[in-house]
Amino acid sequence: MTPDEFRWDGWPICPICGEDELADLVNEQASIKAALFCYRCCRVTVQAGQCPEIPRTMTVARLTIAFLTPLLIVACAPATSYTRGIPNLHTIDRSFVRSGQPTTLDQWRYLHDSLGITDVAKLDFADEGSDDQARLAGISVHVLSIMPTTDPDTVAEIVDGFFARPAHDRIVELKRLIAEVRDANAAGGKRRVLIHCKNGHDRTGLASLFVRVLVDGWTKKRAWDEARKLGFHPELIGLLREWQAL
Repeated sequence: MTPDEFRWDGWPICPICGEDELADLVNEQASIKAALFCYRCCRVTVQAGQCPEIPRTMTVARLTIAFLTPLLIVACAPATSYTRGIPNLHTIDRSFVRSGQPTTLDQWRYLHDSLGITDVAKLDFADEGSDDQARLAGISVHVLSIMPTTDPDTVAEIVDGFFARPAHDRIVELKRLIAEVRDANAAGGKRRVLIHCKNGHDRTGLASLFVRVLVDGWTKKRAWDEARKLGFHPELIGLLREWQAL
């Protein structure tokens, strides 16, 4: 199969292995025309030196992803909304709320006192923002940081961030927290969780997808449509695959 012979059924077909895999964008010979290869094939063939064409295109793919994808994500992101200075604050349901990173004690007190937040699921990393003041506001903090970080240090970290799936143990802990709150509130409890990452789009979007399907009983299509509307980027392949595995 050549790059011109791709079949499109929602996802591209890798011309090397023929599998339905999400693919790297490869800008060949500095033209706009794109060829698609699944990341697995690119990585395997480059490491094994088995294919003379892949190392060249893979290099271009990594550069393309490193520099163009962040621009596309920014360009396609919905405008950031603010509530009391908190970015992208939205109610999911009676037990879960989502947002970007709160930054002040007043914001955390507003979340606790006005919205009834009892717990926070922190999905970003310490260098992206601190939740220490949440504890001062009386909120229990569950640190469940997952990739990709919004503050990578190198081009390699930028590229790897697009493909790396969140740590399995963190996803298990996140789902356990969601189920724990669901069951507690079904028994008459009054717990309410803020789920947040840095901007409130992607890692938060993944967790919100879990809530919609596992707690609210939404179909995956309905949940996906909402996630996209609120800024989830399918370009982040690691997060997308975690959602597809649900």
